[in-house]
Amino acid sequence: MDQVGEMKNIKFKQLVQYAKAKFNLLVSVRKWGTKTKEQEEIIALKAQVDSMKNAALQISDKLKKTAGKRNDQNKKKSRAKQRRMSRAGESKNRTNCRK
Repeated sequence: MDQVGEMKNIKFKQLVQYAKAKFNLLVSVRKWGTKTKEQEEIIALKAQVDSMKNAALQISDKLKKTAGKRNDQNKKKSRAKQRRMSRAGESKNRTNCRK
């Protein structure tokens, strides 16, 4: 890394002092450790995406339950129809046996 300006001939001890002073300044004005605007936007967008995922999962669960109920109803109807058809077939067989 090229050194320029006042940092060109700086000693290690001075660099540490500058760094500590800068750190103390940033802490005192509450800028040390805070998020940038960009980071805040990313966090907000992530929260929106998470919220949308949760809503989609809830809708999906409701659709599955509804589809499950419909399948159960269709199965019941199908079984009832099969019973009616088998009974109708049995009664035809009985009438044919009597003849």
